[in-house]
Amino acid sequence: MKLKHTFLAAMLLSPLTQAATTSGQTDVSRQESTQRADSAQQNLQQQAGQRGLSADDYQRYQQLMKGPRGIQSPGLDPLSTLGIEAQTPAKRRKFAEQWVKEEFARTQKELDFQREVNAAWQRLYPGALQVFMKRHPLKRIDVGIAQVNLGWNGHHFASTWDAFDPYTNLNAAATILRECWTRKPGSRLPVTAPS
Repeated sequence: MKLKHTFLAAMLLSPLTQAATTSGQTDVSRQESTQRADSAQQNLQQQAGQRGLSADDYQRYQQLMKGPRGIQSPGLDPLSTLGIEAQTPAKRRKFAEQWVKEEFARTQKELDFQREVNAAWQRLYPGALQVFMKRHPLKRIDVGIAQVNLGWNGHHFASTWDAFDPYTNLNAAATILRECWTRKPGSRLPVTAPS
């Protein structure tokens, strides 16, 4: 009889034990799912913050890149993507201004680095430029960001090294273009339609 009661008790308690176990597993599963969602949200907010975007904007960027925009322009940065695909003029302006600020900062860093490269050349190899210039005619040497020709336009620089400074080089190029325009205003290369 005792065996019968034990067996009956085991039969009755078994579903309760399974239910408790299943309930405990479900609670753990829900907790893990919640933790994964929280982690994904934190990751999204971190990535958005690194790019100066809201989590919603960054999530929209990710969605856009999974569609036609990602196929047409793979690797397009978030600000350009969001600006191109902006749904309102105000959003387009916001992303355009943010993009310009980032480009300005990036360009400034690159110009600063270029100046350091120029200074390093002068410190480490001070005679290299003169040796190169003696071996090649000046009219065959274009230098700097605007590729100003030293033979024709070297007089725009205080020294040959100055021609490598980005600002100085661009300023010389602007002066050259202005001089050309002044000599012959409105001149353009003739353009003909293909026949």
